[in-house]
Formats: sequence, structure tokens, C-alpha cells
Amino acid sequence: MGPMNLKDFYTQRIKRGLVRRLNNLKIASVAREVARKEPQPNGAPVIFFKASTGIDDLSWNSGFHLLTSWAFRLQGIPVVYFACNSGHEPLCARNQSR
Repeated sequence: MGPMNLKDFYTQRIKRGLVRRLNNLKIASVAREVARKEPQPNGAPVIFFKASTGIDDLSWNSGFHLLTSWAFRLQGIPVVYFACNSGHEPLCARNQSR
């Protein structure tokens, strides 16, 4: 296959954007379903910390993070979420001197 022309480039870019938006809608739908079906939380919470700053795509790590936290919530285990904001918080791993 030869080099991609400009039309193909923009077509692929549009397709990727649409797929990303459709996936985000599916994820949001499942999140709402989890919120509706989770029982009243009981016990000590499990903390989930997301150090990644990727905001556009759902990485494998982020996907497992979501699935695991949803599984805990559906079992009635309280979940607390923390996220890194581009390494600007004092406790963010990316802001630490190494």
C-alpha cells in the first residue's frame, strides 16, 4: 500500500474521532448502569488512583481501572477515586524528584 493521500488522512481522522465518541457513549452508559445497580456501600473504601494524564483515549490500564472499580461498587464495596492533574499536585508521582 502506497503513501496515504490527504483525503484518506482526513477520512481516517474523522473515523477515529467517531469511534472514540461512540466508545465514550458506551462507557458512560455502563457507568450509569453501575450507578443504578450498585447497592448501598458498606465498609472501608478501596482507593483507586489514576496517575495517567491521558484524557482522550481509554488505555488498557484505564479500562481495567474502571472495570475493577465497577466490580467493587457492584459488590457494595465503597470506592474513592483520585486522579493526577498533569503532575501538578504535590502528591502526584510525576511531580516527585527522582
